[in-house]
Amino acid sequence: MSGDGTRSGSWLDSLKHWFDQEPKDRDDLLDEIKDAFNRQIIDVDAWRMLQGVLSLSGMRVRDVMVPRAQMVMLSAGDSLADTLKVILETQHSRYPVTGDDKESLVGLLMTKDLLIAYMRDQVGKLENLSSLYRPVFYVPEGKRATELLREFQSRRLHMALVVDEYGSITGLVTIEDIIEAIVGEIDDEYDEADVHILQMNANTFTVKAVSSVEEVNRFFDVELDTEVADTIGGLLVARFGRVPQTGESMALGGLLFKVIRADRRRVHLFKVSLVDEETLGHGE
Repeated sequence: MSGDGTRSGSWLDSLKHWFDQEPKDRDDLLDEIKDAFNRQIIDVDAWRMLQGVLSLSGMRVRDVMVPRAQMVMLSAGDSLADTLKVILETQHSRYPVTGDDKESLVGLLMTKDLLIAYMRDQVGKLENLSSLYRPVFYVPEGKRATELLREFQSRRLHMALVVDEYGSITGLVTIEDIIEAIVGEIDDEYDEADVHILQMNANTFTVKAVSSVEEVNRFFDVELDTEVADTIGGLLVARFGRVPQTGESMALGGLLFKVIRADRRRVHLFKVSLVDEETLGHGE
């Protein structure tokens, strides 16, 4: 009897000890999650996602936003042709539109709205695109990212412009930016997994930053340095000495690379133009 009682007490003590071991703080909780992964209770994807969720809980909008210097904006004064040129080059789904002073926004233009107007043969009848603009949603940069995610869901919005305490625009944030903080990089609807280089016209191409330098060399018949980095994005970052911003350009080996999509961490897409050496001046 005493033996059974001892075993029963030991089991109850172990059970009580298990329930008593509640995480005391976020680091403790992360250790618990890591332990669950090590014991194969959860897989690596679940582990990473739970880490992302916990990291997001401590983030502010400023931590996930695209800085203003990286934003692609349209101007209300631009012609339709110029507007379409920017959209075709950068391939975003939403664009902030600036007014005459370039500091104030007059609305958001959705590529989908412009396409619908074009398909209905209404673009030519528009004196300007202002009738297509949607209202701008502003959020303070100190707002919690989790709160903004809930607000995006309740308002059925996908983008917000970020402002500082003085009301100046400091960046933009999308629902995708917040989700990527949890699950990692998400390819957008324009990405084609197996196509790295696309020809736009006779002398202009789009090149994904993940394209290997060797692939770029073969495609354009050039000899860019393959020792510095494996990818063309890595090579350009090395040459700049930092992550270049949207709109910045550099000439390498008879090619002119212009950044048309980037974020704080890395470059995503280049526009590459074939330019003769005299025009380029000094190349690589």
